[in-house]
Amino acid sequence: MASNRTLDKTGRPKLFSPSVTREEAKYSVSLPVTLKSFADTNFDSTSSFRYDNPGMGVKSTQEIPIDWSKFQNHTFFNSAQSKVSVAFNRIINEYPFNGTNREVEAFEDSLTGYEKYILDIFPKNNGFLLFSGTQASEDPSMGFPAGLGTFIRVLDSAGSQFPAFSKKNDGSAVIDFGTNPFSFEFFFRAPEEVNGAQIIFQKRKSSDFAVTVALNTSTSVTDVDLIFSVNSGSARLITSASIEKGKFSHICATYDRDSTRSLLLYVSESLVSSSSRAYELDTLSFNRAPLFIGSGSLFDVPAYFDHSGTPGAPFDPVQTLSGALDEARVFHSTRTIPEQLLDGRKSIYSSDKLKLYFKFNEPSGSFNIENVVLDSSGNSLNSTISNFSRYLNNENRGTGGLRSTGSYDNPMTGENIDRCPILFPSFEPVLNLNVSLLDEASEYDDQNPNLVTKLIPIHYLLEGQDEQGLSTQDGNIGNVITANSIPGSAKIGSAQYLTAFLLMWSKFFDEIKIFIDHFSDVLHPSYDDYETVASKFLPFVASYYGIDLPPMFPNTDPTQYVHGENIENSYSRSKKALDYIQAEIWRR
Repeated sequence: MASNRTLDKTGRPKLFSPSVTREEAKYSVSLPVTLKSFADTNFDSTSSFRYDNPGMGVKSTQEIPIDWSKFQNHTFFNSAQSKVSVAFNRIINEYPFNGTNREVEAFEDSLTGYEKYILDIFPKNNGFLLFSGTQASEDPSMGFPAGLGTFIRVLDSAGSQFPAFSKKNDGSAVIDFGTNPFSFEFFFRAPEEVNGAQIIFQKRKSSDFAVTVALNTSTSVTDVDLIFSVNSGSARLITSASIEKGKFSHICATYDRDSTRSLLLYVSESLVSSSSRAYELDTLSFNRAPLFIGSGSLFDVPAYFDHSGTPGAPFDPVQTLSGALDEARVFHSTRTIPEQLLDGRKSIYSSDKLKLYFKFNEPSGSFNIENVVLDSSGNSLNSTISNFSRYLNNENRGTGGLRSTGSYDNPMTGENIDRCPILFPSFEPVLNLNVSLLDEASEYDDQNPNLVTKLIPIHYLLEGQDEQGLSTQDGNIGNVITANSIPGSAKIGSAQYLTAFLLMWSKFFDEIKIFIDHFSDVLHPSYDDYETVASKFLPFVASYYGIDLPPMFPNTDPTQYVHGENIENSYSRSKKALDYIQAEIWRR
């Protein structure tokens, strides 16, 4: 018979009212949410937790505050060696370095707590590329071999290099401008020295059919003229602007086909020059001609343009590029000043209009393919650096390697270093991290009595070892990760079939146990970073103890609250986002 507490005045059962309710509505932060605010994010995924309000349940062990550096805190039935290898495999082979922001967020959200810990401690790098530059006398006529100097030849064919590990490998033309407006956006630092004519970017079919960004000859050590030229037969557009030597300049060279039909040159997010003529050019198709970065060939200029003392004289480069280049981006669109201000000093992500994107964040040091440059546009135009050298001791080229960037300040002040992992497993710091973690994991597995392979009769494993011809019953599970190509090519040691099946389930059970262990101590918050209540449960704990926690940052933008971006008036990135700061205040 129902008790009086469960009956209403008519004697009928009351509707069920849970004694413990979710608190997210009360403690949610009022965000100025628009569809644009969450464009290219993982917001609409039910498995994502980063945009959830305080008071909602946890969805990932990433949200549980435990010390992931200690296997005893999170590895119970699973193999620690397997855990390390799987984490490295996921990061090196699956990290979407050439993906959209949504893809990066989805990848990060899919990681377990331990895998996210490994990603956090993974070696990272943000840098730029130094171009060595040849001297005017270093040409075959003076006895020098052809092809000297540092340059990049970008084949305009998706996935033509490293096709097996390319996101897009259909061989389609990507950069070819066609009838699109287009822009080159980049940082460049010219050395404080006299220079000859040089090419920064060039896509060319002939001298009268070419798109070029170049440096003019300069006898000054303080400034140099930047030239932007587009030739289509007799229709020729050209403009120039002065940039300072000895400092990074943010440059955007745009052909505004849709509006002004002219060339626009922006320096430091200001329009400083435009072409004196305007044309709606015919289709700019180059029959898959490569894009050269740091080198190029002669191109024609209009009769009215004087770059050398002789109006209309062709521009003939006499040396390869000398200087530092960063964030080379090619768009099939114009770039407005607000877009340049917003995105110029931070990493961007794959989009329909972004056709080529070299971050130049590959590390300095020895690894299998140290001359590679990765394309982050999503179009798989990964390329190699011609005449790459880790060591430059020639008196004309200075000292240090082409990626030795410590002598200059990095212009990418807003770049998120957490999203710049080094994905080359043969790179020494990555290899050392893998080896040290596997050694520690092996010792832990030897001492762990609950390891799943110790909980079944050993003869099953011995029979599997014999059947598969393995040297040990564990197989190659503890092998160091290897690779000989770009990210995506890594290989990890494999276990025998039965072990792999058991480890798959033990990983799942370990994740469940982490949640259960946390729930048993959820009412005991502390100031510590570890072994305390998860931030999502703070409203529940406060309600349990009769405490009202007010939202600390109402009406904040999602980028501020979740990502810690743009907290000040200008673009900036805080080390901690506002949701983290709110949780720390609530704990006190």
